Amino acid sequence: YDLDVRVRPEAQILAGTMRMRAAVVDTLHSVLLDLDHRLDVDSAWVENNSLPVDTITRPSDGDQLRVPLPEPRLAGDTVSVQIAYHGAPRVAPNPPWDGGVTWSTTSEGAPWIGTSVQTAGASLWWPVKNHPSDEPDSMDIAITVPDSLVAASNGTLRSVERASDSTQTYRWHVSTSINSYAVTLNVAPYVRVDTTYASTAGTQVPVTFFALPRDTA
Repeated sequence: YDLDVRVRPEAQILAGTMRMRAAVVDTLHSVLLDLDHRLDVDSAWVENNSLPVDTITRPSDGDQLRVPLPEPRLAGDTVSVQIAYHGAPRVAPNPPWDGGVTWSTTSEGAPWIGTSVQTAGASLWWPVKNHPSDEPDSMDIAITVPDSLVAASNGTLRSVERASDSTQTYRWHVSTSINSYAVTLNVAPYVRVDTTYASTAGTQVPVTFFALPRDTA
């Protein structure tokens, strides 16, 4: 999976694009993804071909997407699906046990946002195959936030790109397999604190904390 999401704290809205590349193990006529009914699909592609949004069907509960393939894929093929979406995601009623997105503020009044979806699944905030057995072998995660904020996620931070619209995009890369429910979004006016941890083998392991300014000490 590659996930590119823009966070709008003032409106409590997410807007993003998910790209999935998968190996086909049996004849495939459509791709079934999970996405919470609170989030709307704006557009979709299979490979580089745009699909009419009305061809993407949602079951009666509205929490899945069935994306038709223009032609069947056979075992050994690959398939690439892209979904653009937006909406106000479920607010976590009792994080982390009853999850979703938490829209909070620091004591200074700055946005402080996080996800907790270990029980309900990642589809509360992005399109995904919502099953513990589905572990992508790698992932790119791009999070765009107002430039007064910092976005922390999984893996290694590769770049921070500032834009002319007073936002900046944090680009993270996960190089190992990961459970989709463990993919996380954390946004606040964080301060980065770097240190190292000495392992029992004597290896110096880099460790990075993202702390609120009052907690850096």
